[in-house]
Amino acid sequence: MRPPVRDHLVKEWLAQRHPVSTAGMVSNYTAWKESARSLNTDLNNVRKQNKSVGEETARHALKVFGCQGHSRDAKKMFNLVKNHNTEDYRMLLTSIVKGGLTTQGGDETEVKQIFDEMNSKNVKPDTGCYRLLARHLGRNGADQEVVKQVTTAMENDGVPPDVWTMNEIVNYEKNVASALRTLKNFELRYNVHPNSATLCALLRVCKGSNDIRSARKLMKQLPHKDTEVWNSYLRVLNTPATHRLLLEAFEKTPLPNAGSYAIVISSCGHTHNEELAEKYFSRMVDKGFLKGKGSIGSMMEVYAATRNKEKAEKLMAWSVDAGIPPSAATQGLYTIATSGE
Repeated sequence: MRPPVRDHLVKEWLAQRHPVSTAGMVSNYTAWKESARSLNTDLNNVRKQNKSVGEETARHALKVFGCQGHSRDAKKMFNLVKNHNTEDYRMLLTSIVKGGLTTQGGDETEVKQIFDEMNSKNVKPDTGCYRLLARHLGRNGADQEVVKQVTTAMENDGVPPDVWTMNEIVNYEKNVASALRTLKNFELRYNVHPNSATLCALLRVCKGSNDIRSARKLMKQLPHKDTEVWNSYLRVLNTPATHRLLLEAFEKTPLPNAGSYAIVISSCGHTHNEELAEKYFSRMVDKGFLKGKGSIGSMMEVYAATRNKEKAEKLMAWSVDAGIPPSAATQGLYTIATSGE
């Protein structure tokens, strides 16, 4: 029998084929499953060739599965690691909380068990672990005061809350007034100051509370706004009543990206304005923003709103010819557009 190849070489080979994504979970469920299946295939091939799936390989696979939100396979890799460190637990938490996007943010008992296990093994959680805990609690509908208790736990563990912890907690505030009080508390208590992502979090609160006035006020007060901030603002304005304001804001966006165009096209569905949506879609195509699965979804959303079967069929055929297969969500919109109901 051929001796096993050194584990770090297997890890290097795997890392080339499956780099760790810092962008988070794959953009849609189908692509997420396909990516996980591909990595599992490579891991099985490693075993068949009598190569070692040791700690280095398992740790890299754990990171990949974690970023994808694929908790089942992440747990398998986690169990192959003998001496777990903080990052191992953080990636396991990531897989559970991100995987929970397809349910409700992860299993509450499971997340608690991970923190209990870390405590029993004297593995200290870092800010990333606590941030994931706050996200898990917020997405599962925990009371805002319970979410804020995460910072108390961080203090008890000697882990200083940072700006990203603050932003995560702000995401789940019920209104802008309470969100601003949280920001002030972080500044006074932890010397933590807002960044551009904080404004995105505040705008998400505005959207959740349908507070258009506060959103407009925030945008006027801050002189330096990046594309993601503008996109967050566009999402706030993506309602039938504020369609005109959204169009004005889009034209002011300095560097609109694929997300910006998707929002403005989607908004045209509120007014059934196919012509305007198609104008923006053409600009989107010209700029090369149509690449991944689901990127035609906003235009299909307009045709679903107008029940335009002919144009929906043409768009679907065009996307297949262009090598842009539709996502499951786009397929659902196509069904609505062509149903004639």
